[in-house]
Amino acid sequence: HLLSLAVTAVTECFVRVLQVKPKVIEPLEYENVLVQRKTQILSDVLRDMLQFPLEDFEVSFTRSWRTLYPTVPENAERGAQSLFVQECIKTYKSDWHVVNYKYEDYSGDFRQLPQ
Repeated sequence: HLLSLAVTAVTECFVRVLQVKPKVIEPLEYENVLVQRKTQILSDVLRDMLQFPLEDFEVSFTRSWRTLYPTVPENAERGAQSLFVQECIKTYKSDWHVVNYKYEDYSGDFRQLPQ
C-alpha cells in the first residue's frame, strides 16, 4: 500500500511538471539593442566587434549570360497563353539582384575561419 501511495505521489508531481508551459523567449532584436545602448557601445574599446561593417556587401543588378544568343525568343512572353509561363519567361529574362558579401569567409563556425 505504501508503494502505491509513493507511485501516485510521484505520478501527480510528474503530471504537474508536464502541465507547466515553458516560457517563450523571443529572439533578440540586434539593431534595437545597438540603438538603445549607443552610448555604451561608442565608449567600448571592442565596439568594432559589435557593429556591422558598412562595406560588408555589394549588390549587382546585372546578369551575365553564358550564351551568345538568347534561348527564349523575343516574342515568347507575349505569345504565352498561361500567366505562369509568362511569369517564368519574365523571371528568366530579367536581371538578377546578386548580393556579394566581402566578409562571408568570417561568418559561421569559428573553427572554419580563414587562417
